[in-house]
Amino acid sequence: MGPCKACTLIDKYSFIAVAEIVPALEAIFPAVEGKTAFIKPAVVAAAEDVKRICKGLDAHLATRTFLASERITFADLAIYIALRDVFGKLFGAAFRAEFPHLTRHFVTIANQDETINACGEVVLAEKDLALAPPKKEKKAAPKPAAAPKAAPKVEAAEEEEEAKPAKKAVNPLDMLPPPPFPIDEWKRFYSNNDTKPTACNWLWQQMDSMEPAGAYSLWFSTYKYNEELTVGWMANNLVGGWHQRLDSARKYIFGSSCLVKEEGAANFISKSVWLFRGDEIPFEVVDCPDSENYEFVRVNLASAEDRALVEDLLAWEGDFVFDGKKHIVGDCRCFK
Repeated sequence: MGPCKACTLIDKYSFIAVAEIVPALEAIFPAVEGKTAFIKPAVVAAAEDVKRICKGLDAHLATRTFLASERITFADLAIYIALRDVFGKLFGAAFRAEFPHLTRHFVTIANQDETINACGEVVLAEKDLALAPPKKEKKAAPKPAAAPKAAPKVEAAEEEEEAKPAKKAVNPLDMLPPPPFPIDEWKRFYSNNDTKPTACNWLWQQMDSMEPAGAYSLWFSTYKYNEELTVGWMANNLVGGWHQRLDSARKYIFGSSCLVKEEGAANFISKSVWLFRGDEIPFEVVDCPDSENYEFVRVNLASAEDRALVEDLLAWEGDFVFDGKKHIVGDCRCFK
């Protein structure tokens, strides 16, 4: 294998380790350990992402010993480091049997003297980690104590106030008037029907007769630095990482993202359409660090061109006309 090819593979698999595997694990372990809110669909989806990535790695390693060359490279070390908790905590023996080539690679790197000196030994898990929030420990009942002396009423009131649990903050979107349809209904309809024309017609019917007005809004988003998107798989990973970090907004949004390009262009354009609960961009979307790299523009429901672009982005096919030009579609992914 030539040095240029090897360098490309090193970049590719190092990027997968940092931009795909690590973010997926960050969505799993803190939630399972009780450090962050446990949102089961998000945790399960992240675990499935890890398996999808491992499937690709296993297929790649079916015909070679190492990822990028005939010797260990930075790519092998990056993937090994990213997968330590996958093999050591997340998945057990059944997982290793499903991905024998990746397991062989992991064990090979783990048993190198340099790896052991730098990272220590790793113990392979026997069983899969339960994707559930931690159980609350039951506190032992306190022993009966002698009745305390009557405290002044003021102190008793203060203690009672302190004992009250803090009120959970209410999301402003949950305080809006009931929408004409739950967003999950749209997600199911979109998944179970042909996008054009069935799902699109359903959406337009709902948006055109929206009561109350502003219950939902449609938005386009465009990546601000499209000139950098010259490699398809890297551009796709960029969008995938953004989607993963939008998990806290999943209850309130739906999106479809496509990489498109003009005929003969060197770079892709990352374009998405979003259905948001409410009339503005939700705080959870704005608060996501990745979102500052995208420009959001409200869909003009009175524009035939905007409607056509919405339908193309939802269906992942069409002319994708914007800025007066047609575009060819590449990779697409859905956030639901």
